[in-house]
Amino acid sequence: MTRINRRTFLASATAAGALAATHPWNAAGLLAQTATKTFSGTVNLPEGFTVPQGEVWEFDPDVSTTVVVSENVVVRGTLRMRPASPSVRHVLRFEGVDEGSFKGGGMDVVASDVGLWAVGSGKLDLAGSSKMPWNRTGWDSSWLASDDVRVTPFNAGDYGSGGFAPFGQSDSLPSITIPGRIVPLKPSFLDSGASPFMLDIEAIAQAGITTGYGDGRFGPNDGVTRAQMAAFLVRALGLGSAGSAGFSDTSGHWAEDAIDRLAAAGITTGYGDGRFGPNDGVTRAQMA
Repeated sequence: MTRINRRTFLASATAAGALAATHPWNAAGLLAQTATKTFSGTVNLPEGFTVPQGEVWEFDPDVSTTVVVSENVVVRGTLRMRPASPSVRHVLRFEGVDEGSFKGGGMDVVASDVGLWAVGSGKLDLAGSSKMPWNRTGWDSSWLASDDVRVTPFNAGDYGSGGFAPFGQSDSLPSITIPGRIVPLKPSFLDSGASPFMLDIEAIAQAGITTGYGDGRFGPNDGVTRAQMAAFLVRALGLGSAGSAGFSDTSGHWAEDAIDRLAAAGITTGYGDGRFGPNDGVTRAQMA
């Protein structure tokens, strides 16, 4: 089994709202265990806490519960966070964490490296309600207005002097720089993350050349129509407004304005019989 370090785990699993994770151990067996301690409502534990080996500490499954800590949470037994319904939110919140004091580099609990530690035989039994991926162009109904994504700092000084940076619905995701491109930490579209052309899709999305289908999808494997090609080129080239090109089949079409601009720039002349064919597929030769 490949081992991941604590920060890699937190970066992929930490979010405000219910933390969500899968686990290789028997979930039914864990759920059958009686809780030794139950957190319910708002609980402030600035000194952090340790779940002893052999004990099960849980967040009340029927009550929205937030536990606020400023020091390490160490799990040697089992920490269970399983809200019974989407309306119940479980939050383990770290406040006042100073990333500048982090030492890192080991698997032993270090007081300066404040965070969530599952050590020894410790288990995290975490399962929230299903949510669509968080993306910067739209929101699925499974996300509440109060939900946010918290990004784990990787280096001292990330996102200010300390803490986990929150990004809500009104914020753009933080970006990382790849030579020549700016790439969000999450894909702009629900279906572009697995595409081998994800970076290219991100580049034209951030340049305003594409906005996808408007429902959160880009359709990386779909064909391109002549109308879509016109819209892409007009946005990419910044072509100005133009009068009607006189095509017989574009009046009232959603891309009529873009087609007129493309024709005025001399980039297209249509089929030569008065038609443009906005809904026809575009060949590589026509695109060239």
